[in-house]
Amino acid sequence: MSLYVLAGWDFGRVGTMSMMVTENTGSLTFAVVCDEDGVQSADWTGSAVADLEVEDDDTAYCHEDLTSVLGSGQYDDFATALALGLTEGSRRYGNTRTYTVTWNRANQTYAIGVSAGTFAVSFSAIDSAQGERMRLLLGYASNLGQAATHTTTVRPYYSIVSAATALSRVTRPHARRGTVRGMVTSSGAHFAVAPAQLARYCEATVMFESTAGGSPSTAGTAVYASDTGGLAPWTWEDFFDHVSAIEPFRVDDGTHDWVMTLDPDMAHFEPERHQPDWDMWHIVLSGFHEGSL
Repeated sequence: MSLYVLAGWDFGRVGTMSMMVTENTGSLTFAVVCDEDGVQSADWTGSAVADLEVEDDDTAYCHEDLTSVLGSGQYDDFATALALGLTEGSRRYGNTRTYTVTWNRANQTYAIGVSAGTFAVSFSAIDSAQGERMRLLLGYASNLGQAATHTTTVRPYYSIVSAATALSRVTRPHARRGTVRGMVTSSGAHFAVAPAQLARYCEATVMFESTAGGSPSTAGTAVYASDTGGLAPWTWEDFFDHVSAIEPFRVDDGTHDWVMTLDPDMAHFEPERHQPDWDMWHIVLSGFHEGSL
């Protein structure tokens, strides 16, 4: 079992993403746009998107479904929403093809397929910045030519595969001191103030992280953004900058499968070097235990 850390994202925070799709039959071209309104299909006029229609009004997603912990509409799996946007785009603008989008955690890939014919994808035609964000999110290396299925070749953003196979220094979900406050009056009476339900916290360390692996699925993730490159571009530094104390994430080593949000006091990038002059690092994950999967 590998150790995976999968961060959620909200299009309202990370920015609009888009892709232009061209089907081989009739050269049908349409767009999928993801922004603060949700996942939308849209017409492509040749110079701009038009006639946007919301297919899924959620804006917060993850590579894997976290709704059983966080609630309906909160960080659902992105593959389902993207497949809906693609299918409805084909339907609205002349064809009736059905698209499937499959996330494979073990391989760290997305595969997009179509029920008939072929399709091509441009990540640059609509807006270069929007398309680049979508390309990195899905894990494609470039624009895609006509094919019935396109499988990613680069590890997608918001996903970490650790060199470690298990969490270390684990502290299971617990309450913390300081969340219940009490006072004693001058007459000796005492009282306390406490939340109706105490928050649960958990901590763990990802040990001996070094550099990215040689393929999207190979264990290992670069610690510093300046050390990234190749087939696993998202780093631990990127992770902390992204999630802060806002975005939830799933951490799963096969024994502990938690949904967490970092404690504000621990939501900063500060890797611990294992030994002086060794490029082996320990990453501390400490925060709120939202629930287990």
